[in-house]
Amino acid sequence: MKRLSRVATLAVSLLALVGPAGAVPSWPAQADQWSPVLISGGLYVDAQADSGYDNYDTPPPAPMDIVGGIDPAGHGPFAAGFWYQTAGDIMFRMRVDGDPSRGGQFVWTTLLNTDADSDVDWVVQLDLSGDNQVELVEALSGGPATNWEVTLAGPPHIYGFDKDTYSRFVDASGTLDAPYTGSRFHGPGPATDDWFVDMGIPLATFTSVTGWDVGDPLGIAFSTSASHVADNKDRPDYPGWGNQPVVPAPGALLLAGLGTALVGWLRRRTSL
Repeated sequence: MKRLSRVATLAVSLLALVGPAGAVPSWPAQADQWSPVLISGGLYVDAQADSGYDNYDTPPPAPMDIVGGIDPAGHGPFAAGFWYQTAGDIMFRMRVDGDPSRGGQFVWTTLLNTDADSDVDWVVQLDLSGDNQVELVEALSGGPATNWEVTLAGPPHIYGFDKDTYSRFVDASGTLDAPYTGSRFHGPGPATDDWFVDMGIPLATFTSVTGWDVGDPLGIAFSTSASHVADNKDRPDYPGWGNQPVVPAPGALLLAGLGTALVGWLRRRTSL
């Protein structure tokens, strides 16, 4: 966890990495350049689907099962989600329990709270179910109060970007480097590698469409789906957003006030 201290200084170090606004996104060259999403100072994690603690609608297949925490080998903790911001783009990364390139009607979604209320306001998602693009979509309803059952605006989803430019899949099971790489939540071997799903959109589009400004509070959570208008697979394992502090961009994103409530909430769910 020592390397997490670097998160607080990213606002300075990333200034050297940015390119011209509107350029093709420059993904971080190293895994540890991504900022882990944090909750109450701890890593944002997500339980495996077969653990008895995962919050999902219907059982997600491995490429749609978001994972994070301590893996079966006792390694970690590993962050389930990350973000990265430059002068030109805003990017998100989630860790999943299987190879996302194996096909299917898959959607990987970053849920965003842009106005510090209780609901999801917008999402950035890699949609391989309907539109085959990376897109920015308005959320019509849903959030923590609905157990993260979120409904999105229907198509056409007009704020879309080329998936081959604005998304990628990266093996997350390389050299052990918690909380970044080295996780294998289904054990050793290439067939059980974990993967990252990366997505991004131009920052200018994000700010102009959503009304969010750099440095404003921003809530981040992650879900997956077989539909590009609803999240019907894996959902966040947290009971709320908490209080999002204003942080210098591009600094660490904290969803504060949730950590102590998480374990009790999960236990109550599994006892129902």
